[in-house]
Amino acid sequence: MDTLYESIAEGELFEFAGMQFEQPGVFPVHLSSETGCDSTIVLVLEQTSAMANIPLGDDVLFYPNPASDWLQFVLPANLPSSEYEIKVFDALGRPVSAEYDPVSKRMELSHWVSGLYLIQLRIGTVQSSGIVLVLR
Repeated sequence: MDTLYESIAEGELFEFAGMQFEQPGVFPVHLSSETGCDSTIVLVLEQTSAMANIPLGDDVLFYPNPASDWLQFVLPANLPSSEYEIKVFDALGRPVSAEYDPVSKRMELSHWVSGLYLIQLRIGTVQSSGIVLVLR
């Protein structure tokens, strides 16, 4: 399965394969051709802001990936937990209940099913995101 990574600004629409997307998330898109050739593409739609994104992997990290029971975040040392927000979306773009502990900087994954998840981190008006694969 191929993955397409795209970005949209807040309030903007993204059009792909005859569909419109206005929210960030992970979306499986089924494509069919006139010759009967079908395929599915995973669209990862990230929302950008007027400020530069904080790239996951440089200032912000999470591991292990793939994960099964927990996800550990490595955030800038001087960043108080009151200044950031973490959101999670499943492969269909639906919000997922995420139990994040700001003290240990761990997220509990035991109630998640196997699949791809979009992790969004917002620090003020700056947002960054990454994909984690959960395996059971």
